[in-house]
Amino acid sequence: MPEPMPDERIAKIKAHLAYADEDGRTMGDIYARELLAEVERLRQEAANLNATIALVGSSLKVVGEHTETITAQRDQLMTLVRDLADPDECWFDHHGGCQAHGYLNLGPGELCPHAEAKELLATIDKTKAPGT
Repeated sequence: MPEPMPDERIAKIKAHLAYADEDGRTMGDIYARELLAEVERLRQEAANLNATIALVGSSLKVVGEHTETITAQRDQLMTLVRDLADPDECWFDHHGGCQAHGYLNLGPGELCPHAEAKELLATIDKTKAPGT
């Protein structure tokens, strides 16, 4: 990133332009005005970028706080599911109902909620990184 133009140099350019005759402008005067306009545009752009960076930083902080809360709640729910899921295997009658857990009206392809809980826990345990 280029070095910013020092304020004292900008002040000298502005002082020179203040004495320039409107009709007798030289190419240097025109160039100096263009440079000052560019400096002001870049300063405004830098201010906008700084504001955006601050907003992103605040947003990331909020997301981080919510992520911690959601993770804690997920862990609490998974502990409850683990505690409530019956460790006994399902066994089904000739109609497809789970006799072991009392879910007698399961539709074709429908799992007993205890089997679903065990599958969910197994998937989470497999994908969960060590130490988390």
